[in-house]
Amino acid sequence: MNQYKKVVYIFVEGKDDHDLLNLLKDKGVFEEKYPKSQYSFEIEKYRNKKDSEIRKKLKTIQHTNNPIFFFGDLDFEEEKMCIEHRVKAIKQKYQLISENIIIIVNEIESWILAGFSEKFCKHHDIEFIEDTQFVRKETFTQLYQKKPGLRRFLLTGEQKEKYSIEEACQRNQSFQKFFERYCKDSE
Repeated sequence: MNQYKKVVYIFVEGKDDHDLLNLLKDKGVFEEKYPKSQYSFEIEKYRNKKDSEIRKKLKTIQHTNNPIFFFGDLDFEEEKMCIEHRVKAIKQKYQLISENIIIIVNEIESWILAGFSEKFCKHHDIEFIEDTQFVRKETFTQLYQKKPGLRRFLLTGEQKEKYSIEEACQRNQSFQKFFERYCKDSE
């Protein structure tokens, strides 16, 4: 890594989140706002780590003036919780300052499904869901049960090349908002 590059730190809950954000990075989603010539990326899973460990790392990073993205699911089992409450809860739990970017996704699985076309899904015998905005983990789990290995299949190998950012923006409003707000240069 070039020692003069800034680092974009991305914190995600679990493996699917990690794999999807890696896929998006590799597809150049962040390139317009965070060019590879000036930035490197560090994607870290936080779900199975001690809160104190994540807080300590974030405290150190927050003083570097490097961008921080912090992803969290809204978690449908907490349906009464609105996005603002979830953001506040994450900020308090991890002692994040207001400049940090906190992105709440209904479920990251909805973003995964959104990027694969109807043709791709039919070809691989995967149920196609037109609007993935409110896909729950349970829906994704049901798809996995019908097709064992689907989770790894979608985010590895040549399938990664079939993931379409344009398709994801069309089929998932929260992905489109994320892409427009945090990946496009506003200048």
